[in-house]
Amino acid sequence: MARKKILCVCAGNTCRSPMLAALLQDAFDRLGKKYKTESAGYTDEAFEHKRAAPEWEVVRRRGETTIDLREHVARHVSEIGDLSRFSLILGLSPRAKEALIERGVVPRRIRVVNAPDGVPDPYGLGQKVYDECFKTLHSAVKDLVRYL
Repeated sequence: MARKKILCVCAGNTCRSPMLAALLQDAFDRLGKKYKTESAGYTDEAFEHKRAAPEWEVVRRRGETTIDLREHVARHVSEIGDLSRFSLILGLSPRAKEALIERGVVPRRIRVVNAPDGVPDPYGLGQKVYDECFKTLHSAVKDLVRYL
């Protein structure tokens, strides 16, 4: 059986979307669900941060969940190609959803995580804000797994 694909999208693809993709993949793998997650950014920051590791502590452990993003490479949605190959696209903000619609993605295929406001961008705001972002995403994963 082919794996369903899910794309997680934030502004620069340096924190929220890679964290969400890793957390979701971990949950799917543990549950034996056939999903594959990827992440990308919709702004030029995704190009500017190529090969740059996120500035926050990149290995997290919360209960059974471990994510390691030391090898993460930021990428732009334009590098993905055909966005229609994704079963679902998860935007981390209302602006991410707008950017995806501007790229031709059908609105019903996009879900804003933690709607209506999304997940606040922690970029450059220090470890405490990143920790809060991680907690928000970790909680959202439970709802997303039930939804899927």
